[in-house]
Amino acid sequence: MTEPSLATPVSLRPLADEDRPLVRSWTSDNAVRAWWGSPAALEAELAIALESESAICRMIEADGVAIGYCHAFDSGLMDARAGRGSEPGIWQCTFFVGSETHRGRGIGATALDLLAREVLSTTLAIGCETRVPVRSESAIRDIEAKGFRWRHIERDDALGPCWVLRRER
Repeated sequence: MTEPSLATPVSLRPLADEDRPLVRSWTSDNAVRAWWGSPAALEAELAIALESESAICRMIEADGVAIGYCHAFDSGLMDARAGRGSEPGIWQCTFFVGSETHRGRGIGATALDLLAREVLSTTLAIGCETRVPVRSESAIRDIEAKGFRWRHIERDDALGPCWVLRRER
């Protein structure tokens, strides 16, 4: 197997039912847990995204192989379920690279860029946000290079302090 590089072609495809066991299997990886949270949190967020007619659920592929997962949804819809308010028109984008050999190469940021482009070209979203644990400085730099800008820090019960980064329309 060749080692992936930043030049590795990255694409997104719709999540299929047969992908769910693979996505679930990645939640046992400590790096995925450190990025997303507990397997229960991932499963709950995945279920909510799949129930929503407006959510965009995608598998991340590199060289035609599934290596991760991402989704986007209108944060107002999610926050309403959680009893929080959110700025109207902002879509929450979340991702992880499940394949250990594909991590640390900017592939996640490239997938986030593709997802944000899809959201901004197919919805009325005014922007896309993502949350990144502050301990993941290299990922934050990669995401900034894709046009996301730091907004503020939020405390996440599972992940600790997280930067909120946003790309405007």
